[in-house]
Amino acid sequence: MSEVRYEAHPRVFRMRPLSTLLVLAIMLAGVLLVGAGRYVSPATLAGLAPGWSAEFFQFLGVVIFALASMRLYAWYAPTRFERFTVTDAALVLSRGFMAKQQMEIKLGAVRGLRIDQNWWQRALYIGDLSVYTGGKAPALVVRGLPEPELIRNLVPGQAAAAASA
Repeated sequence: MSEVRYEAHPRVFRMRPLSTLLVLAIMLAGVLLVGAGRYVSPATLAGLAPGWSAEFFQFLGVVIFALASMRLYAWYAPTRFERFTVTDAALVLSRGFMAKQQMEIKLGAVRGLRIDQNWWQRALYIGDLSVYTGGKAPALVVRGLPEPELIRNLVPGQAAAAASA
């Protein structure tokens, strides 16, 4: 059995920092609406939104919270069922929950690695990894991996190529 040198899931917050913060703020707004419907006086609520009852504020808060939670889970779930592993012998990408898809590339077949990072990805220590085995198209692309430079150093021949470039 090969020794695992690196293993990670893509990171949701690091891949979408502003969107994640926005969805969390919307979730908080939903909670505040539920609280407003429950703890704020009916006269105050009538002044804010004439014709809306306290129960409507609570219902609206629950709906907003539920929709924002579903959006966050839609981003989170796929990353939990995706794992990238570097062993002594291969690069392995596993995807899926019930139906698994696994791709393995032997280290000897790797001709090049490409790491793409924009400014906020560099600040958050994540990047998109493309693995080339031959030809112009990458054989494997993984988005949002933490510490992509570490991966380059773990693949034989790639650290020296990066240093000379």
